[in-house]
Amino acid sequence: MGKFFALFQVLSGFVFIVSLSTPSFAAETHPRLGIVISVDQFRADYFMRFRAEFKGAYKTLLEKGAYFPLADHGLLQNMTGPGHAAILS
Repeated sequence: MGKFFALFQVLSGFVFIVSLSTPSFAAETHPRLGIVISVDQFRADYFMRFRAEFKGAYKTLLEKGAYFPLADHGLLQNMTGPGHAAILS
């Protein structure tokens, strides 16, 4: 039993040292980031109804962003925090 434990310690140390010396390729890649804007208490049809009134960033968001007027997340109880978590997951 003592020889097995000593061998295990030596192998564990070897694996640990080798893992420290190998380059990490995952650190070199940059993830693509996304922005999620969730609008509460605003009917989806208002975005199209008042489209001419939106200027600047809101206009750009409507023209170049993703728009989901019929998105529905089945939640047991509608609450802001869990609802936004469901959108982001």
